[in-house]
Amino acid sequence: DQIVQVHLMMGEFDLAKASADQAIKIRKNLNESGAVIAQGLHNRAKVDSFANNYVLAKQYAEEALELRRKVNDLPVSIMYSLNLNANIAMAEGRFDDADEYYQEAIAISTQELGEKHGETAMLKENLGNVRYRQKRYQETLK
Repeated sequence: DQIVQVHLMMGEFDLAKASADQAIKIRKNLNESGAVIAQGLHNRAKVDSFANNYVLAKQYAEEALELRRKVNDLPVSIMYSLNLNANIAMAEGRFDDADEYYQEAIAISTQELGEKHGETAMLKENLGNVRYRQKRYQETLK
């Protein structure tokens, strides 16, 4: 996971993609838990998102979220997958989808981390940005 992040930060998308793919393959071959495989899929989605390949990013992000829900992964992990799916939806202009993902992520973050936690605040800001882009100004102020 850290290798993927380093390659991403250095702008080495092909190496990040290869590292993420290798990690997913190894995790599956070792029969790792669904949560661990989901993290690999999440990382691969981030790589594609950083590279502006939103079609693939969406595919991996949705698969990661679905798997995390299926195996009852930690709520905070589900929250991060919701946020990633929302970010991808926002980048693609799918504002209604982004709004739904952010709302669910905010609910989890508020319950698990608290109303005043930085992650909760960031998610609320992201939701406000979606609503602003949709010209839903009154809702943006909430």
